[in-house]
Amino acid sequence: MAVSFPAKIETEHLILRPFRWDDIDDLMKFAVNEEWSRYIRPPYPYSRENAREFLADRVALSHPDQTVWCIERNKQMNGDVGFAWHTQNRAGEIAYSLSPEYWNQGLMTEACRVAINTAFAGDQQLNRIYAAIDTRNAASIKVVEKLGLTREGVLRQNRLQKGQLVDDVWYAILREEWAAH
Repeated sequence: MAVSFPAKIETEHLILRPFRWDDIDDLMKFAVNEEWSRYIRPPYPYSRENAREFLADRVALSHPDQTVWCIERNKQMNGDVGFAWHTQNRAGEIAYSLSPEYWNQGLMTEACRVAINTAFAGDQQLNRIYAAIDTRNAASIKVVEKLGLTREGVLRQNRLQKGQLVDDVWYAILREEWAAH
């Protein structure tokens, strides 16, 4: 991705910043919770080795086609939000997670809103942002609906997750729709 986005973004309740090696203890506080990983890709049970591998990837940001911010609240790492870029299609896939301690407080919506604003403002070629969400993940669906993304459809048995084929519901928003809302 040739576009450069700010490393640190402050919102009313959160800081989006790069990951650090010392985030490992904060990550382990919530990543061991089965409820946190139920609908997302990280394994369960989650080990300290899983956390080291995750942070090695995030600290080094070894994927140039990704932009990922750590979500910090109360001076602790509590989740992440970021994009996988599909520049040939002028699109980005948003993905996110948050510590269960902070669920249902509007924080994920706040983090995603500023991430989407940043993406559209920073890359004038970007036309579309989408999310692929496990259809059972009602809380994540609620986040994208609050942000104004449109439900586009369900991909049945779209991916293998934790040994089970799961359906994904796709939501998206176009640049022109985001600007108008």
